[in-house]
Amino acid sequence: MRRIHLAPIRPVLAALVKSGRFRLILAFVLIGAAGFAGLDIADRYAEMEGTNLPFWFSLSEEGSFAEWFEYALTAAAAGAMLSAWTRRRAPILAVASFFYLWLMLDNALGLHEAGGRLLAPLLAFTGEAGADLSAVGEVAVFGVTGAAFGAATLWALTADSPRANSAGLVVIVIAALAAPFGIGVDLVHELLPENSVLLAEALGFIEDFGELLALAIGSAAALAYRAWQDDARSTHF
Repeated sequence: MRRIHLAPIRPVLAALVKSGRFRLILAFVLIGAAGFAGLDIADRYAEMEGTNLPFWFSLSEEGSFAEWFEYALTAAAAGAMLSAWTRRRAPILAVASFFYLWLMLDNALGLHEAGGRLLAPLLAFTGEAGADLSAVGEVAVFGVTGAAFGAATLWALTADSPRANSAGLVVIVIAALAAPFGIGVDLVHELLPENSVLLAEALGFIEDFGELLALAIGSAAALAYRAWQDDARSTHF
């Protein structure tokens, strides 16, 4: 059985937190995320008051500013990790690049929603409503995708590049923290009674902003890692 090669994770996280590059990139993306969060709150409040604001205020509407912000972040992270792989050739960096590319395509094209709708008829034997079946199908699509990337990550970690492996794993795990928001909170949201307007809006915001925050921090880490490769003083990457 092949052995997993990992450098200690704590120094990797410490180097990430102390990195001036990471802090600068993170500051920029968090300022953007906070601005979009404010627009989304305004949009949700206006909707509860019976007023419709432009769609680009929302965190989740297709074509909104926040959605394009997420596309840009994940595309930049995918490109940064691909560039890092061409220099280091550690398989984990290629896996990280494909992971962020998948996140960008799924976000832009709604791949897991489409998969959930396709699976819904196959789950009809449960006797539940169609909307619930689509939500369950989405969870199944996430599960299969997560298992595939998990297997690829474990395989990649067997390469003899312990420092790159640890860094790539951190970059992947941070973005993967979006999953509890995209799956768990979304599923709870779908199961709420129709008259729970305030709670539904609150959960909707937590879901959308939680995803954005995880992707923003993960993308900042990916971009900082690529910059570290050009820094001879880097001791952990």
